[in-house]
This record gives sequence, structure tokens and C-alpha cells, in this order.
Amino acid sequence: MKLRGVTLDDLDLYVALRCDPEMTAELGGPQSREGIPDKVRDDVAAVERDES
Repeated sequence: MKLRGVTLDDLDLYVALRCDPEMTAELGGPQSREGIPDKVRDDVAAVERDES
């Protein structure tokens, strides 16, 4: 397995993982879809700054 930094192409994955009630049941519940694109952009910027 090879790990890689998050990219803007990972938006659908973020939605699937962070907005699904079953996936997030133990983590406080699902996040709003509206905030996910900003979160992906923030995470991509952190990877680019090597802050991941």
C-alpha cells in the first residue's frame, strides 16, 4: 500500500466518509456537505505546505 497526500480529486471520498451517518456514528455524526469542499481545499493546502 502506498499513501499519498490528499488532492482536490478526493472530494467525493471526503463526502462519502464524512457525510455518511453510519461512517461517522462514533465520531459525532455526519458533517454538512456544504463545508466539505472547503475542508478538502484546506487539507490540500496543508499537504502542499508539508503540514499534514
